Amino acid sequence: MKGAFRRFVQGPATRWGIRSGHHLVVAIGRTWRVRHVGRESVERARGGGGSVVYVFTHGVLLPLSFTHRNRDVQVLISESRDGEIITRITGNLGYGAVRGSSSRGGAEAVIRMARRAREGHDLAITPDGPRGPRGSVAPGTVQIATRGRVPIVPVGVSSDRAWRARSWDRFLVPKPFARVWVVYGAPIDPSGSRSEGDLGSIVARVEKGMADVEAEAEAYASGRRRAQSALRIPA
Repeated sequence: MKGAFRRFVQGPATRWGIRSGHHLVVAIGRTWRVRHVGRESVERARGGGGSVVYVFTHGVLLPLSFTHRNRDVQVLISESRDGEIITRITGNLGYGAVRGSSSRGGAEAVIRMARRAREGHDLAITPDGPRGPRGSVAPGTVQIATRGRVPIVPVGVSSDRAWRARSWDRFLVPKPFARVWVVYGAPIDPSGSRSEGDLGSIVARVEKGMADVEAEAEAYASGRRRAQSALRIPA
């Protein structure tokens, strides 16, 4: 089975699909009107040039893969069959990849991600992927940040016009020319997680932070709330 899947991934149809997927993401993304709110949280978290760990729900992978492309962000991607294809698509968008899980036997992935953070790379993790529950956070996410000695920044995304999948993650696909809001939450310092109780407390803070920024992004997208300041970063 592994050999058959490898042949499928390396086959002409899949290679064409990966190239098409990359170009499609860029093409549709260039039509979006993207607004970044709370970007100062990221700069504050960096403390003068350090790295950060972006955490967000699995459902907003698509818009963020466009807005943060070509920035040498290292992404934790599952070792599933879908993960193989995602790795190749994100590679075309300028991302590095570490294969593994922060929850299921992922000790090696935790170590490798932490090492990349110490080397100066930003990290991106979907703590609820690849199967949910939506918005949940695996302890390995906090362990990566602790070992890497970097702060955690929750990120929420919403759009005024979008398609939503009926899957567990409510996968978000902003429509062409949609307004897309990317909201950054207050940085979370993981350095206090020295015991199981400390780890659980920080996991809870990360889950709440993700929920808060997602709700804020949805409020901007729906017009229920107006941003005091929003940064427009060229596509």
